[in-house]
Amino acid sequence: MICCENITNLGCFDKCEAAFDLGIVATATGLYTLHLEHNGVIKKYAVQTFAGSPIMFPNIFNENKISHFTITQPNGVELPNCFKINIK
Repeated sequence: MICCENITNLGCFDKCEAAFDLGIVATATGLYTLHLEHNGVIKKYAVQTFAGSPIMFPNIFNENKISHFTITQPNGVELPNCFKINIK
């Protein structure tokens, strides 16, 4: 289970979008991994991102649901906040 004290609400996104700009800029070049809990199972999705670029993930979120997730940086350290996204 993903547990967080600091949750950043990224807002509401359309279910038809192919990818989401989460408004988070990469500080290093490498693989950023999103950890998303779905039905009690944590799924991981990694994307190659370049330093200074927005971190973009494909639309892997469930429709009509609020999802919580964490992001791990290329150096293996999680970003300090968890994130919440609503897909409509």
